[in-house]
Amino acid sequence: MIKKSFFSLFMLLLCFSNLYSFEDNMDNNYYKLCDISKKITLLNSTAALLSWDQETYMPANSVVLRGEQIALLNILAYEELTSDTFKNLLQSLIPLEKEGFLIDDLDAYQKANLKEWKREYLKAIELPKSFVKEYAITVTDSAHYWKKAKEKNDFSIFKPYLEKIVDLSRKKAHYLGYEDHPYDALLDIYEPMMTTKKLDQIFDDLKKDIIPFIQQISEKTQIDTATFNQSFSISKQFKISHLLLKLMGINKDNSRIDTSTHPFTMGLSPNDVRLTTKIEKNNVFTNITSVLHEGGHTLYELGLPSEYFGTPVGEAISLGIHESQSRFWERIIGGSKSFSKLLFPILQKTFPKQLSDITYENWHQAMNKVEPTFIRIESDEITYPLHIVIRYEIEKALMERSIEVDDVPKLWNDKMQQYLGITPPSDAKGCLQDIHWSSGLIGYFPTYALGNLYSGQLFYFLTKQYPDWEERIENNDLSFINKWLTEKIYKNGKLFYPEELIQKATNEPLSAKYYIDYLKGKYKEIYDLED
Repeated sequence: MIKKSFFSLFMLLLCFSNLYSFEDNMDNNYYKLCDISKKITLLNSTAALLSWDQETYMPANSVVLRGEQIALLNILAYEELTSDTFKNLLQSLIPLEKEGFLIDDLDAYQKANLKEWKREYLKAIELPKSFVKEYAITVTDSAHYWKKAKEKNDFSIFKPYLEKIVDLSRKKAHYLGYEDHPYDALLDIYEPMMTTKKLDQIFDDLKKDIIPFIQQISEKTQIDTATFNQSFSISKQFKISHLLLKLMGINKDNSRIDTSTHPFTMGLSPNDVRLTTKIEKNNVFTNITSVLHEGGHTLYELGLPSEYFGTPVGEAISLGIHESQSRFWERIIGGSKSFSKLLFPILQKTFPKQLSDITYENWHQAMNKVEPTFIRIESDEITYPLHIVIRYEIEKALMERSIEVDDVPKLWNDKMQQYLGITPPSDAKGCLQDIHWSSGLIGYFPTYALGNLYSGQLFYFLTKQYPDWEERIENNDLSFINKWLTEKIYKNGKLFYPEELIQKATNEPLSAKYYIDYLKGKYKEIYDLED
């Protein structure tokens, strides 16, 4: 009986051992996926570091080899993602052809990771390896020639590279597949679940509200900003850059700021975010808005759940949500009267000769002046969305082949005249102004407009929770903003898709109403407009 008891116990333990072995194997498969995912992340962050170097310190003649270096890293990451090992591990945990999971007891983060790995894998296997390599080399080379074309104001220098990028983007859309419009395939890369059908409606609503509002403002006496067009020391402005980051809660131990032709932010790891600004001697606003904008991106990168670094959950959910943070800090917070009260005394002390005879009210009005301008990143809140609409409509037309690259400069100018009432004097201030096309980022621009909508809705609900928000900012307390955004947005990583994330953050579905109401409330006061 004792022997039988021991035998029965042994068999029982053996059965449990086999059960645990199966479950442990499933768990091991998940963690093996985590290891591969982290390797891919490290390869991508290394490629990003090389791109950052290219835009900041790299010698100009290094561009060809740099293209090969970045292409190699992209190929290595692609090979990891599309490997049989990754596929076999993935399909042991989640079916590739249908919804659901193959194991129980997954937490929300594990489910989100598996869904995103599946989404990334299914997209990646549609892209041939040769295409991935060609695309990486093309965009690296193109960035160099875009910069040269902009400097020389000569579209013909960039034209052959843009043609190749457009051709590759059309191929990418074909490889990835779509239901209604080829642009949808590209848009989904940057803003999951967004479509041209939704965007067309959103942009039609924005144009319907914004264009008449611009006309209403244009009939008022314009704000005089001549005082701010004086000469402002570049080195002193750069010191202001560091001060702004400090005010926002960004420290130099996990970030670095430099200058570049076009401001950008790159998150390399949870403790290494690179951002750049653009400083103009005769325009003090450019640097300030650039730093606030890129600082918003930086806070998002630093606020992501670091314990999930290397997996999808440790990343931002979309470019639209990312842009909501940059626009939130640049325009809504940075352009508020309370922030002007905080910042202007510092500026006045830094530039006494230029600013001694004006008040923070002058600064606040000048910073929020509404006037159509050629350069998107220097445009005001009211006209900004129309810059995005122009780019979206051109990109959409290129993807559906209703226009070709030859048509871009003229079509750009025609749309600027139609929507903003101005015509760029040069391509450098027109279709060559943005780096995005040279980086292959067709499908990216709409996220800027969506970011504005998200930011307007987030701001409304932030102020409901903190009705004393203006007094807090005036007293140099911006930490409550970062804390609120971390709780509502940052810490969630890729747990939820954009519209679901906004719904959870505000308990309301996405609506343009909040952004439009914010704009009208703010600028009716600034321009003394009647309802």
